Parts: sequence; C-alpha cells; structure tokens
Amino acid sequence: MKKLQIQKKVLGLMLLSLVFNVSLQGQDTITVTKTTDPDPWVYLNNPEDPEVVGTLQYAIRTANNSPADAVVIVFNIPGLGPHVIYLNNYLPALTKPITIDGSTQPGYNYNNGPSIIIDGTNVPIYSHCFNFTSYADSGKVIGIHIRNFWASNGVMVFTGNITIKDCMFWNVGGQEPGYPWRDMGIYIAGPNAILQGNIIGTDISGTQNHGCPAEAVYVQSQWLRADNCIIGGSVQNESNLIANSGWSGITIDNAKYNKITRNRIYNNGGGINLVLTVDTQYWGNEGKTAPIITSTTNNTISGTSAPNDIIEIFGSTGNENANEYLTTTVADSSGSWTAQTTTTYPNVIATGTDGSNNTSALSIAFQLPQPERFEKGEIFVKTKDDYPFAIMDYDSSTSISIQSFIIGFDSISQVSGINKIERTFKILGPTSDRLRNIFTIYFNKDYPADSLVSFLNSKNEVLYAEKVPIYRLYQIPPSDYSNYNLWHLDIIDAPLAWGIVSNSSGVKIAVVDDAVKVDHPDLAINVISGYDVADDDIYPDPLNSTITHGTHVSGIAGGMTDNSGFGIASISYNAKIIPVKSKRDDNTNPETLDQPWLGVQWAIHNDADIINMSWGSSDYSSTFQVIIDEAYEKGIILVDAAGNDGLNPAAHEFHYPAACDHVIAVGSSNELDQRSYFSCYGDATHDWIHVMAPGSNIWSTTADGSFASLSGTSQAAPLVSGLCALMLSRCPTCTPDQIENCLVSTCNTTIYDNSGIDISSHALGAGRIDADDAIHCLESVPPVAQFSSNYTVVCPGGPIQFIDESTGYLPIPGTTWEWTFSGGTPGSSSSQNPSPVTFSSPGSYTVTLEVTTVNGYSIYTSNIIVTYPSVTLVTPYTAEVCDGNQGYIVIQIDNSNPPYTINYSINGASQPAITDILQNPYVLVVTPAPGSTTTYSVTSVTGMPACTVNTSINVSITSALCDCEPKY
Repeated sequence: MKKLQIQKKVLGLMLLSLVFNVSLQGQDTITVTKTTDPDPWVYLNNPEDPEVVGTLQYAIRTANNSPADAVVIVFNIPGLGPHVIYLNNYLPALTKPITIDGSTQPGYNYNNGPSIIIDGTNVPIYSHCFNFTSYADSGKVIGIHIRNFWASNGVMVFTGNITIKDCMFWNVGGQEPGYPWRDMGIYIAGPNAILQGNIIGTDISGTQNHGCPAEAVYVQSQWLRADNCIIGGSVQNESNLIANSGWSGITIDNAKYNKITRNRIYNNGGGINLVLTVDTQYWGNEGKTAPIITSTTNNTISGTSAPNDIIEIFGSTGNENANEYLTTTVADSSGSWTAQTTTTYPNVIATGTDGSNNTSALSIAFQLPQPERFEKGEIFVKTKDDYPFAIMDYDSSTSISIQSFIIGFDSISQVSGINKIERTFKILGPTSDRLRNIFTIYFNKDYPADSLVSFLNSKNEVLYAEKVPIYRLYQIPPSDYSNYNLWHLDIIDAPLAWGIVSNSSGVKIAVVDDAVKVDHPDLAINVISGYDVADDDIYPDPLNSTITHGTHVSGIAGGMTDNSGFGIASISYNAKIIPVKSKRDDNTNPETLDQPWLGVQWAIHNDADIINMSWGSSDYSSTFQVIIDEAYEKGIILVDAAGNDGLNPAAHEFHYPAACDHVIAVGSSNELDQRSYFSCYGDATHDWIHVMAPGSNIWSTTADGSFASLSGTSQAAPLVSGLCALMLSRCPTCTPDQIENCLVSTCNTTIYDNSGIDISSHALGAGRIDADDAIHCLESVPPVAQFSSNYTVVCPGGPIQFIDESTGYLPIPGTTWEWTFSGGTPGSSSSQNPSPVTFSSPGSYTVTLEVTTVNGYSIYTSNIIVTYPSVTLVTPYTAEVCDGNQGYIVIQIDNSNPPYTINYSINGASQPAITDILQNPYVLVVTPAPGSTTTYSVTSVTGMPACTVNTSINVSITSALCDCEPKY
C-alpha cells in the first residue's frame, strides 16, 4: 500500500507539472513532454517559445535558472516508448543539484531497459550528454539510455555526491584523430559518486556489442579528489554490467577508497585498471594488490590476499573478465581465504577490497579442473543398414569368440581387450530402424578409444563410430526441488534442463486468469506489475482466498526456485509472472471469467513473452483468433489448456482458444505417463493437441498463502509455459515457431492412454514434454536472417540504423554477420548491428544481411528508398464556412517519417510551427476571420531524419454570415 501511495504522489506531481512547475520544500519539478531538440537560440530569445517548452533543452535551462535548491526533471512523453530524443545541439551543463529521472516515464520497467533514449549522432565531438559542473553537487541521472556520443562523455562529473543509476550507455566516448583528449562512458572527477544498475556497452541480455571506444568508467582526481565512490552494490539491480569497451571497463586514476563490487565486467580492453605512476601517492586505490587464487577442489576455491580483505569471486572466460558474480568471502588475519561456489565458466577470478574500500584490479584467472569429457573403455558404433550382421552381441563371460564380418575386427579386439558388445537401445531398438543398428562396445580402459574409433570409421560397413560423452549436471538442483510433491518436475527431466540453463528472470509470463495472490511468499519476488482488466484497476489480487485458480497456475509457471528449500520450485527457474486478472470481483460463479480477451490484449501491450491461458470454450470466436494473431505477430508464445472434458463423448472435439492458430494446446498426463482421465484429446479428424504435460495432483501456491495439490489441464498448461520460458532464456532470439518446434519434436512418445482411445493419430499430440531434450534441441536451430531499420525512406544523406533481428540459436561462438549496403556508405559491415549508413543520391538501394552459424546460414534482402519528401493537398477541403465555424485543410506527407513539423502562414504572416505530428495525412483545423476570405499557406514540412521540403500549398477559405453547412 505504501508503494501505491508513492506512485500516486509521483503521478500527481507529473500531472501538475504539465501546467506549471511544482515547488515542494525547495524543490522544483519540470516535465519533459517532447522528443524534439530546438535550436538553443530559440530559448535564449524567448524561454517560453512553444517550440522549446517541454523539450529536454528547456527543462535543463529552466532547472539551471530555478530559484529552488534542487530540481527534478521528469518525463511524460505521449505514446508508446521507447522515446528517442535526437539532439541537434549540445545540452547545457548542469549548474545546480538536478535529478534527471527517466524512470518517471509512464511504462518504464527496469527489466526492459530505459524508455528515454538520448541520441548524440547529430552533435559535434566533445558535446557531453550530461555535464555536472562544480555547482551541481548531489545531482542524479536515473533510467536514461545515452547512445552515439562520439568523442564525448556520456556523463561527465566535476562535483561530489553524484548518482548515476539504471542507465544504459551505447557507443559513447572515444578519441577524435588529431585531438589530445579521449572521452568515456562515465567520467567522474569528484568524490562520493554512486554508480549502480547501469549497463554499459551492451544490452539487457549482455550479448549485443555497443561498447565505448575508450574506457567505460573513468574515476580521476583533478581539482577535487575523486575518492569514496561506489561502483556496484549487493542489492538486486545494483551491480553494473560493463562490456565491450576499447580500453578498460573501469579505471581508477589518482583516487582512493573507491569500492567496486559485484559488477559483471567482460570483453573490454581490460577489466579494472588502477593507474600506477612513479609517485605512489597518486596510485589508483592506493595500488591495492589483487588476491591470488591458489587452488580449486570440490567446489572449494582457496587463495591469499592482504589480511581481512573482502574477496569477491566471479566466473570468468579468462583474464580481465568477471562474467558472473558467484560469492563473497573474507580473508582471515593471515590473508588466507576459502569459498564454496560453482560455475559453468572455465575459470574463476577475484577482487579484493580492504577496510578503506580500496578495491583491487581483477586477479589472474584460475582455470578450473577440466573433467573427463568421454567415458573410458566405451564407444558407440552404428552399422549401415546394408550390413545388419557386421557386428553382433558378445559377452566374454559367456561367448568364446567375437562374431563379426568386418575384416581385421578380430585382431583389434584382442589388442584393445574388447569384453562386451551390446545393442545400446535394447527396448526400442528392435522396433526402430534408426536405433536397431547402434551398439556399445566395451574394452580395456587403458586402451586409447581414438584408435578403436579410427579403425571402425575406416570400414565400409560402419556408418559411424564415436566416443561416449560424459553427461554432467551443470547445476545443483534447487534446494526446494527435494519436495516429494514435485513429481511433475522429475518426470520431465527438469533437473537435467536446469544443468544447462537455470535463470529465466529475463522472461515474462503473463497469467491471464481469475486472480493472482501477488504477495504469496513463494511468488512475490517473481511477480511484476499486473492489472485487473475485469474491474479496470491495478489490483490483480483475488477478492478472497477461495479464488485460487490463477495463483495455483502462477506457482507452476514461475514459483520461486532455489529459495532455501521453501515451498515449491518451477520449471521456468524464476521467470517473471505478469498477473492479469480477468474476473470481476462481483462474479460469484467460480467457473467463469469476464472478457479474458482483454486480458490477452493487456498482456500483449505490456511486453509479455509468453501468455498462459488455463481456460477455454467449445465455441469458436473469430475475434479471439484476431487477438491471438496479434500476439503471434509480436513474437509472443501462447499456451492454452485443452480442457477437462475427458469423460465426455465429445472430448476429442476442438476447444478454444487451444485449437486456434498459433496456440500450443496442452493436454494433461499423470504420474504413470498416462493421459489424465479428465484431459481432452484429439483424433484423426481433430488433430489439435500439441503436447501433453503433467497435470494430475500438482503441488503449487494457493490464494491463502499456502500450498495445495490440484489437477486439471489448467495445471498442465503453465508447466509448458514455464518450459517455454526456460527455452527462451537459452535461445532469446528464437521465434515462437522455433520454440514450438523444439518443444514438440523432443516429446517423450512413450506416454499412453488406458481408456481405449486410439492414440496413433496424434490423439495425445507429440507426446509428453521433455525439458532436457527441448533445451538441447535449441542448440541446433539454424539462423534465419532478418533485420529492421529505423527508416525505410530517407532523404539523401540521412543516417539509417540497421538492427539485426535474426532468429535461431544466436549468437554462438563463430557467428558472423555480413552486411552489404549497395550504394551506401559504408558499403559493408561485419558487425551484428552496424554503424549508421547513408545513401548520397536518390534511388532504391538493396541491403543484404547474411548470417552464418555452426548450424547453417541465411540471407535476407530488403530495399531502402532514398528520395525527398513530397507534400500534397488532399481534396476535398473546406472552401467556405459560416462565421465562427472551423475549416479543415488536409495535408498528405509522402516519402518521409514522423514526427513531422509543419510551418505555415495566415495571409502571409508566419505562424508558430506545428511540431511532433504523428498523424498522416494531417488535418490542419483553422477558424477563418468572419466576413472575409483567409489564405492559409503551408510553406515547409520537415520529417525525420531532419529533412525539410519547401512547399507552396495555398488554401483560401471564405467565412460568411449564414445558416449553412461547410462547402467542400
């Protein structure tokens, strides 16, 4: 409730600030409502010029001139974000305590990245985005994405107590050739700065490359000491992600007592650089010595450092890379330390922090012991179908000699000590053509397996021979997995899947249902903001504890996992749950929902990755199919329960929306891998079930804050939704179809039905889901090249940003992107997301992207039109009006991009420009002077990117005293 009150207060301030600045206890609040960036001279000539009011330029200049002690700049830009402010001029330096808070923009969500983007593509070098002068003590920048500031600092600080939080920095800094200075993502030249939750040089996922050409963060004493800064933190979302910088991720120069904690720092020119000069008094962080890792045994890491140092340990790809924070320990009085941890990275690396908060550089990376990759004394062999008796079963304890038609096999068997040959798949092999001829050969463990493999692969009778990999668990099962009630996770091989991927916190599952208890102790951390579409309020909680369906479903999809053995675990391993309530508080029917299609709509609008629908009807709705199509086109995975009419003679018939196009229909199975008696199914003419999943006696969360076992296809569907979330975490660039293909193609086909129905025609879909196989399947998904651009039509010379949107298992080591820009500058690029491209002359230009991975390659081609905008008058328009009535002039803008700016005059007198126009055609509403003819002239139109066309559109409208309708 307290959080809600705070949110209401902030919203209230924002609404008030649309009319006037709010002064509260010496603090002004100024609201940015536009993305335009007018010439600073407009402000200097008239600070309240309509062209400048509401812009970021205006907000900063007004804040600097405010008599208040401190100023907060908030954002309320209309429309869906993110909103890009393309600067045409440098922003004013900040000359007093000013907070610039992008998190106030409606729709902001930390997990999605900032909604406000400031782009410096068009500003000259050394035009720093935010410059905190010595008078700006205690200023803040929160939730802003700063990008494309070449040879300029993203944030430059020459004062103390500055906070930079939850920001993103792309392609910021660098050094212009011939100039002596280089610039950074963040430059700190003052004490007590706090840098937390920032992402520098990459995206939220940490996979894209948008690195700063120089250092990401540079802390340096000048006329002020840059001491006692904090970079990172121990609370969720306080650590920074710093990647892909040309120089060091963090540099400390002539400054001390700067704490660097729990940050992910990788793929930079260096990790943490403490500048060491000849004079030790100027050493960064007093030259704090890094710890030394001395050994790793049985998940125990040991090392030495200065006495009583705080040691932070990270998983690492190698020297200078802290890819994953693992744990913290403290050295004893002699400097020795140990820590218990595990990681999937091949190395560990560490930092040490002393009692004065001096943090060291990263230690030398220590390579973890590499386990055996292959079984000793075992190989697999598959013979060709044409040679069914090339190899036969053999056991030295019961047979005298090996029977084989392969020349030389008897001799090598004696050398290698072969003692047993058996069919690998004894149960399925006899009836499976693909499994029938596969054998396992056992031999002396001291004999090199490569020699035996090489011999067999040289024989015509052998399709292949290979060593037997050792399959390992990559993650200790979560502590709450041991709950015996969680059988449904064991049967789908959840622990094996978690060994590959064990974090889906970046994936959002919308649970459209009756309600969700958002503060349930085993849900709360994983639940994010939701909505009640039925009652149109922000409270998706149930009215009482008897309304428990949605809470139970949510626990299965995204219950808290690995939280000290409490409660349940979910297959998704901590995916985020968006609760969408679709049941009115006054609906007393426990079985029905209210307008659930609105719940689906809300989930789409709020960036759900997956929508779970544990409900349905036997009647088809075209409207529902339309909203389903909308979600699918936006890349959302839709999962629905098949229905609980299993005892009904019509149980095989379609249920909706499960049977709609683009929906994964889920039936229910039980502990014995049978169809649950209540589950709907399909038949030869109703092939609509996609998969089966455990849905009988599923232990999950309830609306009274406890747990219970419930059954239904309602319980099976969220298990599939949770698995899809885990799959998306493994392959965030996979499409819904690619996820579905792997989900379906890896099902366990041994599921059966004991009620006598014919399951041979996909009555039970592809079978029961298998989490481990589904995750492995993603690793072979081939690429499908695709890209987008911020514009498809531009003026000559207008910059176009191309963004790779290829799908498949990307990116993986060895992935390449080859762009060709026919007639463009540059003409090609091998970056995933190339720098802006320009085309100098009008025409149609072809852009091609070829993406190659170990799984294959794909080519995508699109065209860019380079031309000048055209503006036409749309007829009919109003020619005559009665006195006091309005007229309408309709203008069509072609070959350009919004937002548009229109300049016009009335009877030759220039009028204030109309800016931020998104509609096209645009209707100019005018009121002619009574009793006269007024001439309106459109003189120019400007579109994006910054392209103006002069026009000579003249419209005369006559206003007369009459009782008439407007004449067209």
